[in-house]
Amino acid sequence: MTEIIAGVLEKNNLHGAIFTSFCGGAEMGQAIACDRWIPLVSFTGSSKVGQMVQQIGNEQFGKCLVELSGNNAIIVMDDANIQLSLLHESIYQTVFDQLIGVYKQVKIGDHLEKKILIGGSVIEGESNFVQSTIVEISSDAPVVMEELFAPVLYVMKFKAMNPAYFKRIN
Repeated sequence: MTEIIAGVLEKNNLHGAIFTSFCGGAEMGQAIACDRWIPLVSFTGSSKVGQMVQQIGNEQFGKCLVELSGNNAIIVMDDANIQLSLLHESIYQTVFDQLIGVYKQVKIGDHLEKKILIGGSVIEGESNFVQSTIVEISSDAPVVMEELFAPVLYVMKFKAMNPAYFKRIN
């Protein structure tokens, strides 16, 4: 990824080395966040490591951008324009069927090909890869309460707006 972005930067008259990508866990995040020679840390990953990176950055008056995982609901009421996902039970099946229909049209494969929307699902060797997925799930399923850093859309139905319920899944 670093090589591709460096190429794009250089084609636009910028030095390719202004961007570097690192992959690793908490130790890597801590080492990068503590390095005073790095003027900006942009972190994408778990909330646990992201909070640590942000805290170190704040202590050093550094600049941090963090994109953390989470379960963010799309709430669709029964009077919503469903073209635009907790789903009100009166529109649940229609919206769910449309989501599945749209997803079936998504082309998955080599991300360098023009018509491919999502990178390929075949990864050789060990990996932490989750296929993009739409899942019908009960609102009281324990996994709904867990942080999920994966391309998974939980689809749940509800009868009435209940603030306590929405706080539970966010």
